[in-house]
Amino acid sequence: MLTEICLGALLLSLFGGDPLFEDRLIATVPEGIALEGEPVRYPDGTLVPTRSPIQWSPDGLQVAYMGYKDSAWHAVVGEHVSAPFDYLGIPAFGNRGDDVVFRAGKRKSKKKESWTLYRGPNEKKGKSLDWVGAPAIAPDGSRVLAWNQPGATLAADGSYQRKGMVMFGGWKKKAQRWEDALALTAPVFSSDGSVAFTAGLKNDQWSVIEVSKRGEREVLQGLFGVIDIAVAPETNDLAVTGTVYTTQVDVRGNKIEPESKLPDGAFGSFSGFSKGVRLHYGKKVIGEDYDAAWDAGFSGNGKKIAYKVMKDGKMGVASEDEPGARVEWDFVTRPVLSESGDRVAFVANTGATLSMALMTTRWADSRERGGKDQLLWFKTKSQGEVEPLGEPAERISHVTFGPGDDQIGYAVRTKDGWRVHCGASKSDVYDEVGPLCFNEEGTIVGFGARSKRELLWRTLTLE
Repeated sequence: MLTEICLGALLLSLFGGDPLFEDRLIATVPEGIALEGEPVRYPDGTLVPTRSPIQWSPDGLQVAYMGYKDSAWHAVVGEHVSAPFDYLGIPAFGNRGDDVVFRAGKRKSKKKESWTLYRGPNEKKGKSLDWVGAPAIAPDGSRVLAWNQPGATLAADGSYQRKGMVMFGGWKKKAQRWEDALALTAPVFSSDGSVAFTAGLKNDQWSVIEVSKRGEREVLQGLFGVIDIAVAPETNDLAVTGTVYTTQVDVRGNKIEPESKLPDGAFGSFSGFSKGVRLHYGKKVIGEDYDAAWDAGFSGNGKKIAYKVMKDGKMGVASEDEPGARVEWDFVTRPVLSESGDRVAFVANTGATLSMALMTTRWADSRERGGKDQLLWFKTKSQGEVEPLGEPAERISHVTFGPGDDQIGYAVRTKDGWRVHCGASKSDVYDEVGPLCFNEEGTIVGFGARSKRELLWRTLTLE
């Protein structure tokens, strides 16, 4: 498995040693570059700092992030700083540090912008596009996909005039035109990079689209909306979160007026969510026993899933082997499954202050949520017996299973900063940490870390 064992065998063959399990300084934040820009107002009215999380490449050799300088955003890769952009997205890596992409744009006039997919300091000038959505990069770095809107122009209020969407970077030169698309969510590649999945709108209905060397093919049709697409490792099975009803209701069953405006990625209006939110997995439609079911995670072998559920305003996690989930928390994160799928872990929060609209978006797990986090896990087919791991904390993140079902690592934030925990072992304190990975023996955890302006790769040897 590339996700949890972290490319160990591949990297060993490429580098003669395994850089994932060696400490190093990767880069220092260049002079004059800030990691936080001017705050922006979210759809629910809250003012949120524009903060650039550091992205570490899966091979542990590179970093990329948005840097703020002189009232503009710059793409930073290692210690290289790009020219300024008016708009810049969080970067995405392939499996190697050399393979990175940013969504970047500049305002040209009151009605026009120019966008590009910036591939880092070694790239020649990228193709200029009228508008481009969030990009995805294939694991081997050979292909970048993103939605493009040819001929896009701005209305007086700054919004885009819809003129049809096409997939940019696909295997076929001639792409289909769609009325709308899931453009601000990056397409999702399969683990081998041979196919990617996204969603588009035609004839007032949404479809999940497979993009491959055969072109574009609709693999799930007739949805009122598509919120999230998860692709299983190894098997390429899909778990699609979609809305199947047009009627929006709040948690008490009261109808919500259809003109309520939604933030991109939300289930429903600011006062509720759609009871038509269901998880489509193979030929199954999951979630009839709940008010909503969404945001699936797969086991490492791709054969089992678990997902978030909501009922009467409370949240929980269910699996296909555990239909009677405990639904009693104010917020839960996307579940993480072991390689076999026999264990499921998730972070449950009590006292979360996220609004209902933001709680049910695809970016909810990364938002500040208030309350207290607790890491929980359960064995599938255990009749709802959920066990706590560790102590409650201000924030718990980057939950990752080791090679076996009984080993798990995670990051904990306290008033002092972030530490990585696994069993009785814990790391030094850092200002920021990235996703974790285990070596094949389960004796070392590797992870990215920031200490002030130093961007590091660190290891934790387990007791």
